[in-house]
This record gives sequence, C-alpha cells and structure tokens, in this order.
Amino acid sequence: MIQKCLDSLKQYVHYHFQVEEELMAKAAYSGLDAHQVEHRKLIETLADMEKRWQDGDLEVSDQLMDLLQCWLVDHIMKIDMQYSPYVGN
Repeated sequence: MIQKCLDSLKQYVHYHFQVEEELMAKAAYSGLDAHQVEHRKLIETLADMEKRWQDGDLEVSDQLMDLLQCWLVDHIMKIDMQYSPYVGN
C-alpha cells in the first residue's frame, strides 16, 4: 500500500509541479526560481523515501504522513498563496 501511495504521489507531484510552474512563468511570478527549488526538494525527498521503503525501512510510512501534512500546511497554505495575486486567484 505504501509503494502504491508513493507511486501515485510521485506521478501527481510531477504533473502538478509542471502545471504550477508553467502558470507562474506565464504570470511572471518573481518567486518562481525559489518555488522550483522547493518543488525539487520534495521530489528528492520522495525519491529518498521510496528507496528507503524498498530497502525495508518501515518508518517511511509515518514519515510520509508527516511530510504530506507539512507540505499541505507549510507549502500549499503559505508558499503557494504567495503567487495567487500574480495569477488572479
């Protein structure tokens, strides 16, 4: 189940980040570079978690839940809101 979650999350994250970054670029969002860095960090963290899970690290399941909660609160609700004036939302 955790592997399936990681697979789905990776697929969604790549799609979502691509669309979001294209939207920010079209809107000439000044914070795009910093935002892309945050996106890459999450992608790297997910890749690391997946490798650890495949190597038998059972703590990944709890860490994945923590990561998703932090991402929702810290990134989506705070950082993503910084570009909403640029895109008219």
